[in-house]
Amino acid sequence: MKTQQEHHENAIIDYDEAIRLNPSYASAYHQRGLAKAQLEQYDAAIADYDEAIRLDPNNALIYNQREVVKAQQEQHQTET
Repeated sequence: MKTQQEHHENAIIDYDEAIRLNPSYASAYHQRGLAKAQLEQYDAAIADYDEAIRLDPNNALIYNQREVVKAQQEQHQTET
């Protein structure tokens, strides 16, 4: 049985491939950002959200989730 971490790592691999096949696929950047955030790869997640927003600037959900990850990153930094 896969752990949550393995699930997110495998998802990132799949999103990497989707982006390789279609670099304009905003949803793949968005979803990869979610997976990276779950692995506490906050800078990489924010970079993916930035790219998703560049590709799909009218998607309010991506802006919201980017801010959630920024808040998680700040909280994580204060805890460590």
